[in-house]
Amino acid sequence: MQPHGPSGSEAGAHGAEMHRVHEAESHSNVLTAVPQHVEAPAEAPEVEPHVRRSVDTITVKPWTVPERTDLSELAEPQVEQPQPYLVQPETDLEASTGLGTPTAYEDFEARFADIRNEINRHEHPMVGAGSAKEAYIDEETESKQLLKFGKLMLAAPSAAQEEIELNRLRARGRLSPTQRDKMNYAKRMLCAYNQLLSSLIRDNEEALPRQKLKEWMIESSHGNEAWARRTLAGAAAEVAAEKLLSEVVTNVEHGDLDQDLKGQDLVFDETPSGYSSVDVKLLASPTGNPVEPGLRGNLTLYIDPSEMDHEGYEVLPEHAEMYKISLEHALMGDQTDYELAG
Repeated sequence: MQPHGPSGSEAGAHGAEMHRVHEAESHSNVLTAVPQHVEAPAEAPEVEPHVRRSVDTITVKPWTVPERTDLSELAEPQVEQPQPYLVQPETDLEASTGLGTPTAYEDFEARFADIRNEINRHEHPMVGAGSAKEAYIDEETESKQLLKFGKLMLAAPSAAQEEIELNRLRARGRLSPTQRDKMNYAKRMLCAYNQLLSSLIRDNEEALPRQKLKEWMIESSHGNEAWARRTLAGAAAEVAAEKLLSEVVTNVEHGDLDQDLKGQDLVFDETPSGYSSVDVKLLASPTGNPVEPGLRGNLTLYIDPSEMDHEGYEVLPEHAEMYKISLEHALMGDQTDYELAG
């Protein structure tokens, strides 16, 4: 008797069915599997927006200036440029009052050589002038006359330049306010220089030969001979006029800077004719009379350059008497009993 079992067709059908079930389970497992070793990506940091918005308000963050790199330490150091020496009208002229101690020619000659040597040992002349100023002006405490002399020599280049600037402005005619200020400044500086020079000559006339003083001024002004000749001639004329006036009136002095700028070169006690000052002009009188009346008690005295002693600081003797007589008549009026002093 044969054992009982499924037929061949049934067995085949059952095998196919089991194969489909197995494939379906495998496919389901693949689709639902989750990798076990993959980390989730990190969340990006929240960036605060420049402008925050809300339902009711808008808040704006304040803007700040970004910091700048300080480059000043990398820049080239600023070197202070040397400045030309100038006569200081208020302090220098005040310091020049009084005779002080007369100084010998040899002292002036040696001081001039010292100043030039100090200037010439520096490559830049203005640097040398600054060094000479420290040595022979700032540190000079023994001789007032050598102090004035040093100031005049060191200020010569600036004075010569101021004269050029003054003549240039005068030639322009109509001036702007700025140009008028420049002209007034040049006048003041030149007037101060001339007063200091006249003071030095009065105090040291015998020790300062005129020709030698002119040579020193030419060299100190870098060769400006025309300026040195005019400036020294003007100062010499004022010194000569002071000598003439001192024989006619009393208490003759050089006017201060403001008086000098107004033409009152020499001042004195008021005379019977009402005059108390004289404006000295180094030129031949346009009328032939050396003395001309002026306004507000100011007399004009013309000194002809051809009648000056070019080796010294006075009118030539053969012309001096004529100047004194003219001054006497102008200042004393009709007083016939007045006699010339001396």
